[in-house]
Amino acid sequence: MLRMTTELDILAARIVGHRTMVLLNHKEPFVEYQIEISTPKGLVICWKRYSEFRILRAGLQRTSKLRRSQLPALPPRRWLANLSTDTIRERTAQLNQFLTELVAEENLQWGIQIDSTLAVLKRRRPCTIDGSLLDSFRSTTLASPQWYSV
Repeated sequence: MLRMTTELDILAARIVGHRTMVLLNHKEPFVEYQIEISTPKGLVICWKRYSEFRILRAGLQRTSKLRRSQLPALPPRRWLANLSTDTIRERTAQLNQFLTELVAEENLQWGIQIDSTLAVLKRRRPCTIDGSLLDSFRSTTLASPQWYSV
């Protein structure tokens, strides 16, 4: 039986927590950030690594008409001390700013596939030319296993 994916609009998104993870096939631990997403139907929670935010931004660079300098900035990469309390606190603040700007930017479309039945989407605002409504929604491009840039 084919399941339909429910799509909910993103109203707001913010980092509300973090956890340090170690995978069996990875030597180094990494941090995942807990994202709380407000939708018209309530809150949705997911976890993302910093590298996944970079993948999203790169996908948006490829698919949006905005110049690189117009896209929200990400905190710089850190090769050392990226598990320190100070780094996590700074990154959380900067990632929150990144998410706030992504949600507010009228010309960007992106989303997160939460699971096989739920996706949350930030849609581009429709525009009007000569009184006719244009659907600016392009086909969805998967930027990573769970992020979409559209």
